[in-house]
Amino acid sequence: MDITVEKSSACLAKISFTVPSADLEREVERALKNVGTRTRMKGFRPGKVPMHVLEKSYGKEVRRETVQNFVKEAYEKAVKDEELRPAAHPDIDGEQLEVLIGTDLKLDFDLCLRPDIELGDLKGLEIRVPKVEVDDTELDHALEDVKNRQSSAVKAEEGEGLEENGMALAKLTFMLGAEILNEREGMRVGPEQPLPGVDPAAYKEALVGAAVGAEIELPIVYSDDFPEEKARGESGTCSLTLSEIYRIVPPDEEAMFKMFEAEDAEGMRENALKRLTEAKNQQRDQMIETQLLEQVLSTHPMELPTPLVEKQVAARVQSLTEELANQGVPAEEAQERISAESETGYETASKSLSALYLVEAIGQKEELQISDEDMKAELQSIAQRNNAPLETVRDYYRDQNLFPQLATELLEKKVRVFLRENATITEE
Repeated sequence: MDITVEKSSACLAKISFTVPSADLEREVERALKNVGTRTRMKGFRPGKVPMHVLEKSYGKEVRRETVQNFVKEAYEKAVKDEELRPAAHPDIDGEQLEVLIGTDLKLDFDLCLRPDIELGDLKGLEIRVPKVEVDDTELDHALEDVKNRQSSAVKAEEGEGLEENGMALAKLTFMLGAEILNEREGMRVGPEQPLPGVDPAAYKEALVGAAVGAEIELPIVYSDDFPEEKARGESGTCSLTLSEIYRIVPPDEEAMFKMFEAEDAEGMRENALKRLTEAKNQQRDQMIETQLLEQVLSTHPMELPTPLVEKQVAARVQSLTEELANQGVPAEEAQERISAESETGYETASKSLSALYLVEAIGQKEELQISDEDMKAELQSIAQRNNAPLETVRDYYRDQNLFPQLATELLEKKVRVFLRENATITEE
């Protein structure tokens, strides 16, 4: 086999190879004989099926597999001899694998290469960040937020009106003139969550104090994304018929103490302050890591393999197209969003690929490795978050071939932490 490698750019190489017809046919014959030893055909003893019969039944498939084997051999030899760093396996048109009997196998394919990255000094990067502080007002808001999230809905007594912070189930009817555009049963509504296109003050005034069975009618201006296209931007009427009303009951003082593992209000505020400060520190660390990674990216421009970037853009566009179709988004709006993705997709994909290669380069330089213990701990964390058995999560990642992606995500986490722990951080 004669192999030549020609680099058209730093990130793209063309591999060409030739296999004489005699060598090709010899390999095809060997493969057919191998098939014959495993094939049982009526009228022939095992292993005694004539070559012309095997050729007729299996020749096309065997010939294609033989060509694929030569492609693999050429690929591996070129990578080894030329010390290439492939970014992806080559895409080869199926028609290139069809070779006529008695002709030489002549084939070439493009190979995307990883960029060469010369890393500078990654320690001592400078960054300024705001100092983490929590004042009494912020702490009060946080405790109130916890109280609201832990509140329960209790069905109101007969004749009891809807409270300002209450919730109701209602039938919604949207009309344009005398025509009913849309009806929805059992919709959750509340005075503090006005419907789009309805005046919030009028909506709140109408709902507060309303009882079960109340019928409320309000003017509405239909939004640009209303399901019925003809109503968009038009003025109509929205009616609500309340079927159930609920009071929102917050947790009592003792329940709040228990949530924060405290015995009194002072202890609750102290523990809440610790948790809120820890959460803000985590957010700040993530912000620092992101800014540092962006800083390193900006100082390490790299040439990327164009075909690989274009392939990622095409995949993004295809995914968005299917998603919009499943959501029933109108054709005109869907096309606008697809066009916008096509315009910005190249830049997004390029940045994503650059970050991936940079993370891998930093990981290699700083010897940041992903161990089996790292993988197991991450799988356990995923299992906990999804309330699923560890074995189920592990089997899913194995069956979907997601372990390489998981390892890459873990490596990025280690790189981000490395940059932050070795940076010079000034608090303001």
